[in-house]
Amino acid sequence: MSSLFKPKQVGPTQGDITEASKPYGLTGPTGGITWDYDAKMGTATLSPEMAALADRLFGRAETQATATTAYDPQAAATQYYQQYVEPELQRQQAADYMALENRLLSQGMLGSTGGAAQVGELARAQEQSRRMGMAESFQQSQSLLDSMRQREMADIAQAAAIYEAPISLFQTGAGVGQGIGGILGAYRPQYQNTPFMNFANTAASAVGSYYGAKSDIRLKENVEYLGNKNGVNFYSWDWNDKAKKLGVDNQPTTGVIAQDLISYIPEAVHLDDDGYYSVDYSKVV
Repeated sequence: MSSLFKPKQVGPTQGDITEASKPYGLTGPTGGITWDYDAKMGTATLSPEMAALADRLFGRAETQATATTAYDPQAAATQYYQQYVEPELQRQQAADYMALENRLLSQGMLGSTGGAAQVGELARAQEQSRRMGMAESFQQSQSLLDSMRQREMADIAQAAAIYEAPISLFQTGAGVGQGIGGILGAYRPQYQNTPFMNFANTAASAVGSYYGAKSDIRLKENVEYLGNKNGVNFYSWDWNDKAKKLGVDNQPTTGVIAQDLISYIPEAVHLDDDGYYSVDYSKVV
């Protein structure tokens, strides 16, 4: 018999645990569980220390869930662009325009057709830089959202593992041999009235299925290459009718394309259940 997990007789008789000894239970350093054989229902409890740890993780995950729900990556990207990217772009564009104007003036081309063509070319290049800046800003904001989601999922997984610990005692038999393990068979104890499990189940659909922003080329049209920054290709696009049916057309229209990114950062790309690719921007570095 295991020295860590000792069976505890809770039925009316003494001695070995049998079908007649009901309800019965098992205790260990993480907590314990009692089983009602007739009802096929177990009641699990955690030790005070493990319950406190699980509650801390649960509280942190709940706080993070509130933050991620309130977080708007598009608004954050716009704010980041306006605060950090746009001022520098404007300074650089003003300097480039002044340099071009002085060059055209010295060449006697200011106001000429050729000069106007060069000014137009500079304007197009500056617009490309602006769109590239917006794409980088979205990468920053989406990366933050993906990191927030991952922290939330990690806390939920850790807290769930703690809550599952007493149940695992029964599933494995925990050194009790054929006693509890043989009697329970395939039955699985369930928690009763545990706020965490309710939260975890709700979060599983919202968080567990979250892998990042949709970025499948099949959902995009009018795709235009913006440039490469730090080894990452950036594009702009319009969402097509398929994207609108999926409800992703409210997402930004600049960033990366999954089918391109998968060739050099495959760990950032995920195939979702709907058959389309999404991108975890926290892994796009």
